[in-house]
Formats: sequence, C-alpha cells, structure tokens
Amino acid sequence: MFFDNLSIQPDAAITLKINITITSNATEGLNINSVDVKGLRQDLCNENEYTLNAASDVEFISILQCTKPYNNIYVNNDTILCPEIYNLNIIINSSDVVLDCNGAVLDGGGSGHGIYLYNKNNVTIRNCIITNFGAGIYLENSDNNTVVNNTMMYNGLVVDDAGDPCQYFHPEPGALYIWTGVNGITVLGSDGNNISNNIINSNCDGIILLGSSNNYLLNNEVISNKINGISFWNNWDDSKISFNNTVVNNTANLNTWGMVFWGGGSNIIINNTANSNKGSTFSAGIYLSSSTNIVSNNTANSNHRGIHISYSSNNTIQENIISNNTIGIQSQNSNSTINSNIVCGNVNFDFDSPEWLSSSGDNNTCDKPDGWNDTGITGCLYKCVQEEFDCDLNQDGIIVKDYNDLMSAYKCFLGIKNCNKINYQNWNIMKQEYECFTNNK
Repeated sequence: MFFDNLSIQPDAAITLKINITITSNATEGLNINSVDVKGLRQDLCNENEYTLNAASDVEFISILQCTKPYNNIYVNNDTILCPEIYNLNIIINSSDVVLDCNGAVLDGGGSGHGIYLYNKNNVTIRNCIITNFGAGIYLENSDNNTVVNNTMMYNGLVVDDAGDPCQYFHPEPGALYIWTGVNGITVLGSDGNNISNNIINSNCDGIILLGSSNNYLLNNEVISNKINGISFWNNWDDSKISFNNTVVNNTANLNTWGMVFWGGGSNIIINNTANSNKGSTFSAGIYLSSSTNIVSNNTANSNHRGIHISYSSNNTIQENIISNNTIGIQSQNSNSTINSNIVCGNVNFDFDSPEWLSSSGDNNTCDKPDGWNDTGITGCLYKCVQEEFDCDLNQDGIIVKDYNDLMSAYKCFLGIKNCNKINYQNWNIMKQEYECFTNNK
C-alpha cells in the first residue's frame, strides 16, 4: 500500500517535483511529512505535490511517508502513523504486518479497544501511546505477535454500576470474579507472543494473560495499576491453561498485586522487581496458585506479603531478596523447594505457614522462621544480623595482619572448626575478616 522510503541520487542540482496518488482499502488518509537531504529532515506541508531545489552536492533525497487516519482504521499492510493525536480504534485486519504508531497517541474516550487483533499472527505493534480505552491492546486467538515499545495509561478506568472504576479480578477472599477486559494489554487464548519494553501505568490491570502459553514478557514497566500488575489465568472453564510462559526483568511496583499466577504452571519468573504492592491486606509482590514454576532472583520488598504460595506444588523459590514486607514468604497448603533466599526485615514473619507439609530447602537467611527449618537445622542456616565482629577470633590481642585470625576464619568458613563469629560458608563475614587482616576495616 505504501512505500517507506524513496531514494534518489542526482548527478547535479535538480528541481524535484513529486506527484503521488495512493489507493487503499482502508479508511485512512495519507500524509508525506518529511524529506531527508543528506540525513537531515526538513518538514514540508501536508500536500501530495512538492517542489524541492537540491544543491549540486546532494548525495541522496529520501521521501518518508506516514499514514494519517481520519476514522477507525483496518490495517491490511505495513503502516506508519503520523505522530499526532487520534480519537479512533485500530483493527489489525491481516497477519504478517507491522503497525508503527511512530509516537502517535490513540485516545479512546473511555471505551473500546485501542488496537484489536483477532485470529491474526506474526504482527508487530510498536511505538504507540494508548490511553482512555477499555483495553489498550487486545489480542485474542492470535499467536507469535510482538508488542514492543508502547505506552498504555488510564485504560479500563470506566466507572461500573457500583461506582468502582475496575471490576475486581484477583485472588482475594470475597472478590468479585467478573472480568470486563479492562486492561493495558490483554492476551486471550494466544500463544508465543513477545511483550517487551512497554510502559503500562495507571490502568485497571496492567498485563493480563488468560489461557495463553509460551509467551515472553521482558523488560516491561508495570506500575500503579489499580488491581494486578502482571497476571496469568486459565480461561473460564479451564479448557485452556496458561503455562510455560517466561517473565524476565519486569518491574511490577505500586499495584494492588504485583504478579499473579493462578492455575497452569511451568512458568519461568526471573529477575523481576515487585515492590510496594499494598492495595489490599491480602496483597503480594508475587502470588502463586500455580505449580511447577521457577521463581528465581526476584526482588519482592515492602509488600504485604513478599511471595505467597497457595494450593500448589513443586514450585522452586530460590535466590530471591524478600525484605520489609509484613510477611516474607507465606505458604498455604503447598509443597515447595525453597533455597538460598534472603528473607530479612519483615515485620511479622520472614517465613509463615500453618503447615509447611513436605516443603524443604537450605541456605536461606532469616531471623523469624515461624516453624520453617532449613535442612538439618532449626530455622534458617544464616541469620540476617550477625554478631558484632571484633577482628580477633583467637583472642590474642592482635587485630591487624594476624595470620592466625585469618586461618581461624577460614577454618570456620570451611566448617573444620566451630566458630560463633563466622557462620559456616558465610562468605560476607569471611571477607570481613580479610578486611581486618589487611587493615581496611
């Protein structure tokens, strides 16, 4: 339908006159908005006929064009929008196309879908700013699409009959399990999609996936959404579950719930941040009612619960930092493997469960275990707060460059001898003794 670039290499000074006629099946306008001379862009009037006087040293002239839609647009081919504000909806009408909003703003006035895909595959949606729709981007039965570098704000905030701008859809006792598709990004029954580098703030829900598998959520900022930041659910009758999704390097802060995984399983949840999610007394940074997930190297701080595990099995919770929550790790009727987490500074408990069942783990750090025991010991292997370190383990009065102190620390570290100053295999305290030895403490 459109060309992206027209390049001309003149031999001498020329006058260039361009007449362009475009026909399209879509309801949209055409705007040629710039000419690039030797890499410098010069804005032109919004007409289809232009005259350009080019100097003799012109190396190339590149005509870039963009689409200016007048009404709702059906995208059948690769399309670049002109960077303006539009009050309309976009429907992706073909597979294998690219929609580049080019910084354009889509403002929905409070309803509908900003960009809608149904049964379309291999579509790329990028560089869009989408606000005031029921749902910003809505994918249904659509696979292997890419949603990248978009901004979604204030979507789904339409007051319902009860006066609440969002229907509740989250794991809280007594919550209203009615979902109206009001979110920043909705993925329904769709697999293999890549949702990356998006900003999704101040919507009803941030990103929600229902009955969708093998999707990738990478490097998204999902902040200050009224209900959930990022959530995965089975579809309504559990005929299609959400499993084998990868969630990496996302930020889900200041929502009611940070990340929710309800049903399905076998997801990889790594290197995410879920902090300050407190909109409800039941809120959690990461909530799992889902099995066989790997939850690793995440940070969950200053939530009501850092990580909550409910009615699930075979989850691996490892190497996470969980601090300053009301409760650090909470488990309910679940069996999990919990290793090498730092769970410190939580108000009520670092670990909490009425019954840990067959959950097990080792190398955790905590002060308030509430019945949790690392393998072979009572409580966590490591304590959050170490005793004051005095640099004189052998108590001979020599502190600096005392080889015997250093060897004592090394033997404590290896477990060759018992030592109440250096916990077995606590490398941080071992390094502290080395600083004493080198007089850098």
